[in-house]
Amino acid sequence: METYTNLDYQARLYRTGCMGCSNSLVIRGNPTPLASDKSWDDAYVFQYSTYGNYGIWKQVNGSWEWLQPWTYSPAINTGYAWNTLRVYADGSNLYFLINGSLVWIGSDTSLTSGRVVIMPYSNGSSDDKVYVDYAVLDILESASVTETISAEQQALNEAANQSEATGDPRFYIPDDAE
Repeated sequence: METYTNLDYQARLYRTGCMGCSNSLVIRGNPTPLASDKSWDDAYVFQYSTYGNYGIWKQVNGSWEWLQPWTYSPAINTGYAWNTLRVYADGSNLYFLINGSLVWIGSDTSLTSGRVVIMPYSNGSSDDKVYVDYAVLDILESASVTETISAEQQALNEAANQSEATGDPRFYIPDDAE
């Protein structure tokens, strides 16, 4: 299987069933060996839930760490609706967009290349389904991202970073459900 370093990866996704289960794009991933929870051993994971929250985490040698914990974003179409996730990776620079809006920029050197995949999480319910309208992968010499994060999204990101993120990163539980 081919691995990728500098890339533009996007997919348009739709979910029914489990509202808190994540729809995810994985970049620079390595599926072997699988981690104990059956997730990929190495990966950057960009995900959203139909509640309107997104998260970004990395898994290195089977251990995960938040880059951006679950965060509300007005860019997400909530409920059972189509959403387009897009990731640009250019060296250590990572850019994450939802429906054309830049939601997070960061730099990380943990993973330099790997595979890509769409990775939905399921709680096992029979009505839990994920639909993919399209997925496109472009290999880049370098990324030229001119968008900026809105002031509103930046404030939401900073507020989420002040909270202690706990639990399974693949499943979002709203505050009022705890």
